[in-house]
Amino acid sequence: MESTDIAKQLNTISDRLERIERQQGAIAKSNKRISKQVGAVEDAVTWQALWNDAILCFVCATTCFTVASLDWIVNNSCSLLPAWGRAAMPFEICDGATTENVSWESHFDGGSDSLAAIAIGVSEGTRTADGGTTSAFNGHYDSGYLNLGTFSYIHGASSPQEADKVQIRRLKSQIEPELLELEQLGITPDTATILNLADLTNQSPRAGASFAEYLKRCQDSGKVGDDLILCARIASFEGDAPGLAAVGVTIEHDQSRRMKAIASVLSARGATTTTLALPLSPNEATVSSCFDPDRLHPVLKVVRPHLGIDLSGATGTPIRAIASGTVVTAGDAGDGFGYKVVIDHGDGLESLYAHSQQLMVKQGDRVSQGQVIALMGTTGLSTGSHLHLEIHRNGTPENPINYLDFKGFDGSSCK
Repeated sequence: MESTDIAKQLNTISDRLERIERQQGAIAKSNKRISKQVGAVEDAVTWQALWNDAILCFVCATTCFTVASLDWIVNNSCSLLPAWGRAAMPFEICDGATTENVSWESHFDGGSDSLAAIAIGVSEGTRTADGGTTSAFNGHYDSGYLNLGTFSYIHGASSPQEADKVQIRRLKSQIEPELLELEQLGITPDTATILNLADLTNQSPRAGASFAEYLKRCQDSGKVGDDLILCARIASFEGDAPGLAAVGVTIEHDQSRRMKAIASVLSARGATTTTLALPLSPNEATVSSCFDPDRLHPVLKVVRPHLGIDLSGATGTPIRAIASGTVVTAGDAGDGFGYKVVIDHGDGLESLYAHSQQLMVKQGDRVSQGQVIALMGTTGLSTGSHLHLEIHRNGTPENPINYLDFKGFDGSSCK
């Protein structure tokens, strides 16, 4: 091997080890929390010791080991790490590590064309909501370094597409522990939540590593929907990366801006830009009827489209708005729905709540997500106390299960 080649490899190794040292604080925190989930304290100790030895040896690189021996340490230490340990390592060191292939990963498929790359790129100013690129995609400076591609991160890649491929792989590994923690906390993240976690992690891995914890805290404080995600983003950033706040821009303003950027990408793809919340909890109701264009009406005894989902429960059970918006209808229109509420959420999205015993809002009211808008009843053409919920996109009724997760409800077998 030529001495110049060895020198280049040593310089590359030096750069990697410097990144390792900068991430020690974040890695230590990630290890402490995630090791409780996987019961791998021994693995964490082994991993830390190996890397400490590697860093120490590098100080005397020419006498302690050759490039080949360092490669051996890297390869073997990676093989000893659990998935969460590999996720914490710098972008290339554990390239051979793979994670379990689960549904959320589809948002990261396609490199520069993936949903995650485009959503984060709009936040970074390197992409447009329709998937296009800005001039910054081909080269932009961040913290004094020239970056290629969608993400503001130091890759040393030879092309924007290569840079995106590397960072997408890294982000998938980094957010997986947080998604596992959310699952353990009983929280099922939707697309908007996953993309916001990825964007926060790209902005600051330390902030991203505490997202699940703060999301749960914000949820326990009563936050729901978009307010819940924003609360978690702000708390994670303030708690773990306050020094990265842009000069003259508050953390709240910046995190809100990035959320809106992600929402613009979802809107461009025809997805809802709002994170929706259930109108009732699983312990308050059961699913009694599904979205069915060919259902036999239980009262009229004729085939009549059932363009929503029915949730049966006790008379007087509070019904909550699935998202913030403006009440456009509140009353009995004589159409068989009895006392109903219709809310316009913007972006062509409306929700309808029918057969209520009592309405708690009036036409023109501005309501917040989670606000009680009616009490369950059986007015109109109804055989028992229930909520009939419809979701309309640009005036067309769509299956609510495409927007909300009813899996926790008894009787749920809707498709």
